[in-house]
Amino acid sequence: MNNEDSIVQEVRRVRDEHAARFNFDFQAIVADLRRSEADRDRSKFPLIAPPEVPAELPNAAVQRVRFARR
Repeated sequence: MNNEDSIVQEVRRVRDEHAARFNFDFQAIVADLRRSEADRDRSKFPLIAPPEVPAELPNAAVQRVRFARR
């Protein structure tokens, strides 16, 4: 695996540019992220909640054995 992946480089570049806008002040960065999150929540396109995970997942190993050819 290449540690210098172009996507990772781009994410780090954007993160560093964002931090530089706030003079690398952590509290200011967090406040901006929370503000942008609140703006997104007020927009007409909110994030969709992930589906709920069933309480009990089927045991795939048992199912494979049950339907295996003998």
